Amino acid sequence: MKLRMEVLSSIDMAVSSGARISKACEAINLCERRLRRWRKTSSDNRNGGYRATSQKLTPVEEMAIVENFSTPELKNLPVRVAHATLMDRNIYIASPASCIRVLNRIKPETDKINQPKIKRVRPELKATGPYQVWSWDVTWLPSLIRGKYFYLYLILDMYSRFIIDWTIETTEDAVFARHLFSNAFIDHEINKNTILTVHADNGQMMRSKVLKELFNDLSVKASHSRPHTSNDNAFSESVFSTYKNRVLFPEKFTSIEDAKKFTEQFVEWYNFEHKHSELDYLSPYEVHDNMHVDVLRKRNDLLKRNREMNPSRHGHIQKTYSIPEVVELKHRVDLKKIA
Repeated sequence: MKLRMEVLSSIDMAVSSGARISKACEAINLCERRLRRWRKTSSDNRNGGYRATSQKLTPVEEMAIVENFSTPELKNLPVRVAHATLMDRNIYIASPASCIRVLNRIKPETDKINQPKIKRVRPELKATGPYQVWSWDVTWLPSLIRGKYFYLYLILDMYSRFIIDWTIETTEDAVFARHLFSNAFIDHEINKNTILTVHADNGQMMRSKVLKELFNDLSVKASHSRPHTSNDNAFSESVFSTYKNRVLFPEKFTSIEDAKKFTEQFVEWYNFEHKHSELDYLSPYEVHDNMHVDVLRKRNDLLKRNREMNPSRHGHIQKTYSIPEVVELKHRVDLKKIA
């Protein structure tokens, strides 16, 4: 009681000096409701708050709960189901609610101690020319039927951004992906002497056995993104973003033939007409077919002549058209920049 009166006196002094009640209570970690209750009555007549300490579970009993509920046959079951299973085995330590409280308090700590930490290494791939690293992915295309989609499978060369091959199917299936890569390997003459890495996300289809067998036959290395990290496959995500953000992209495709026709027109435009910002406004085809050297040389020669004729129109920093000698797939890629 004496301590309570001292607290009330200190609060009154702080308020009379210009402090707000809320700030004064916050300074001594006192709840305002408790302050009002203390001012109302000098004694605490509240009922409740009683805890039967004699009924409290002992540390031994708590560890017995953790051990019993952590057995291989019970650890993945709901607590109440596991509790009933233990009772059928003539084991009862506490009520289901008490077991849940103990497990929520203790089990996560033991899991963190015993569970090995798996460090996911981010993929870091480099390409100094075409046919070194391919990126592929699947995106969904809406149809007229709600909940039904068409699926665009697309392979992209990471260095040139050239679309290697594509197909549209009605389902996601590794067999379709294998067929797509089989055709791409034949069309682009990929063999065991070609040092090629194929990068994809961490989906089940991307890690399928049928794809692994095809890649192993041609000594193609498979690379995968970290789970739930879209930037690890940024080049494929970027081309899909360009694909879906076109003005001509329909709200829904009427048929799979309609989707294939639209995609065929997009690929033709993207590969041969699209001036890619990360390629210094060259088309992917010009880089993929090694035509970019002459195109960049002509641009730089023209720019140099104009700079000599009109030096006052050009700043101190001389612009030079070029593309990166090395294209890298890192964990942090600006999707807007590479589009």
